[in-house]
Amino acid sequence: MKPIYGENRLLIEIMVMYEMKSTIEKWIGENFYE
Repeated sequence: MKPIYGENRLLIEIMVMYEMKSTIEKWIGENFYE
């Protein structure tokens, strides 16, 4: 059996990083344009 956890973990990490990036950009944008 080939473990799929490694691939899923990479996908989850990418999704979390992307979500954090968009959240930070939104926060910076809201504070910057106020």
